[in-house]
Amino acid sequence: MEFGVANLMPADKIKQPGRGAVGALVIEPQGSNWVEDYPAAHARVPGSQRPSRTSAVVLKADGSFQFREQVLVMQDSTDMRFGNGSPVPFVTGMEDPEDTGLKSFNYRTEPIWFRMGINPLATPDQTKARDYTDALSNSLAGLGPDPANPASPLDPVTPIFTAKAGDEVRLRLAHGGGHTRNHVFALNGHVWQREPYINNSTRLGFNPKSFWRGSQDQLGPSEHFDIVPEFGAGGPFRVTGDYLYRDMVPVHFLNGQWGIMRVEP
Repeated sequence: MEFGVANLMPADKIKQPGRGAVGALVIEPQGSNWVEDYPAAHARVPGSQRPSRTSAVVLKADGSFQFREQVLVMQDSTDMRFGNGSPVPFVTGMEDPEDTGLKSFNYRTEPIWFRMGINPLATPDQTKARDYTDALSNSLAGLGPDPANPASPLDPVTPIFTAKAGDEVRLRLAHGGGHTRNHVFALNGHVWQREPYINNSTRLGFNPKSFWRGSQDQLGPSEHFDIVPEFGAGGPFRVTGDYLYRDMVPVHFLNGQWGIMRVEP
């Protein structure tokens, strides 16, 4: 059996998700073992350590490689504050209370307005006047090179998932509670099956009756999905590099719901 990902949800579904009381449970294929990516170097603070136990290498019972895995818990009602303790205001562009709160994956967020030095209270006309061509460039965000490796810029704090080109990959999406405004998850450069279930839905694999897609919609509270990119990491041509994953809802992306899947040689 491989049941995949399920949500761990709080008792108070109104207040507690915004305080971080959400999680995920993953049921791996029977007989599997796994090695978590823990600890890993903090992207912004060279030499320090941070837990990143949401990604792992999953091994078969005989110890051979099975797939790379990343769990992404979506949060959309996060109570965020600036470094001085003051709360982040109601960011201009939100349409109604269902858009309030900062957005994040796995307790990590990097709002586009913050990266670009835009006042969250700026009017839509002011924000639209900005050039967003390099919004995800670390040089634009003023991060500069990594002191431990001057040839490389510092990475964002949002989850960075690494995989070898061609490796089989599992992305586990979970939404343990929050606003009822649905999300649309997308991973650039990859497609996957909407229903990758075989053997009477007891395992994940190639389902000839399922269609392919490049984004997953209808992702709201209590929803959970297992994404298995066709051809593995890097697509059919195993192209290395950084692939953006994000929420395609503009205000969610603006408020920090994005990250990177890094495909290595």
